[in-house]
Amino acid sequence: RARGKELPFPVICLLEGRAISCFLLLFLLIKKERKKEKQNSIVKER
Repeated sequence: RARGKELPFPVICLLEGRAISCFLLLFLLIKKERKKEKQNSIVKER
């Protein structure tokens, strides 16, 4: 368990057999990042 922190997040999910929930989490993370980028670009435009 402690050793798992060294692995990338998706690899841990796949090893634990939770690929579907892992992909959902990654999808949400990507969505959050894109929202941040949009907000940043809006701020820059002003």
